[in-house]
Amino acid sequence: PIDFLMHQVPQLVAAGYTIYGEEELALARVNRNKPTISFNVTSGIDWFDVKAVVNYGDLTVPLKSIRQAIKKREKYIKLADGTIGAIPEEWLTRYRHMLALGDDNGETLRFAPQHITMIDQLLGEADRAQVDEAFEQRREKLRGFERIVPQPLPPTFKGELRPYQKFGYD
Repeated sequence: PIDFLMHQVPQLVAAGYTIYGEEELALARVNRNKPTISFNVTSGIDWFDVKAVVNYGDLTVPLKSIRQAIKKREKYIKLADGTIGAIPEEWLTRYRHMLALGDDNGETLRFAPQHITMIDQLLGEADRAQVDEAFEQRREKLRGFERIVPQPLPPTFKGELRPYQKFGYD
């Protein structure tokens, strides 16, 4: 029924049909607003905190609720006013990995520094994104990366490294 109300009713209205009684539904009221997601990234010494805000029109959904729904691969989420909002299909694949990797830190998700490329990619796909200066500096340093500079082995090293081992050392 939710799929029908969410997707078919608008098509029927667009085709010229009049729909009666939808506002009297008690158990299956839908919110047809397209959700938007905004990210705010703050940096610590060796972590990034990502705060996400999801809005369905004027209604804000806590990150924890979205995280639980996406982890369970649910297509809908119950909103604060009792209506049901659709979780965009692309969010299920786009944000599932991020939500699984981040450590729950109350209203934010905490990420290790090595996750900067994933965070940067997701910020590019968000409706709105804001980052602090430290994150921006790290991102620009990574974007400006050109090559790994070979490092000399310590004089006390005895042995021979394979090419991949030397690459790892560098």
